[in-house]
Amino acid sequence: MKYWIVIFFPLFSVFGQAEQTIYQTTIEAGFITGGKASHRTIVFRSGGELSGTFSKQYLNRLHMGLGMGAMALEDEIFVPIYIDARLKLSENPSGTFLGFRSGYAFGANPSATNIENSSYQGGWHARSTFGYQSKLSDALALQFGFNISYQHGLLDRTFSSSQINQRERLRFFLFSLNIGCVFL
Repeated sequence: MKYWIVIFFPLFSVFGQAEQTIYQTTIEAGFITGGKASHRTIVFRSGGELSGTFSKQYLNRLHMGLGMGAMALEDEIFVPIYIDARLKLSENPSGTFLGFRSGYAFGANPSATNIENSSYQGGWHARSTFGYQSKLSDALALQFGFNISYQHGLLDRTFSSSQINQRERLRFFLFSLNIGCVFL
């Protein structure tokens, strides 16, 4: 236990030295396209996404927080809950930023689970972002972003007549463009 304190105490003490405490809420919406890798095939998917993040500013350019979203592809629906980190690349109120989020996404696929003894699960969710944020006023900013996402899924089927269990691990590699509002 004391090793964790030695590792994380300096990290949190540095983050705690922000000049002022600033919280922000970000709402994003976008278009997703990409593929689902399953066995030896890639199936292309597209859809929309919506997410919201509440974050705190650290070290003047770094924001870290928690968020939740929804991704609706053609057949699959994922609801990710994640930790989000964003780093502005300049001190200016408007400018480019890098982002990364990681967490768990709950998944559903009604067309795959309409078969008896089938279940569909989500899994690990990660997304990296390169974007631009433009401050419109003291309380509002507009942002645009290009994202690369990874989503894991799992499809289980049990065939009662033959007692065969089939487990299919699904990997989604997705690209998206989004627009968002940042409430400062």
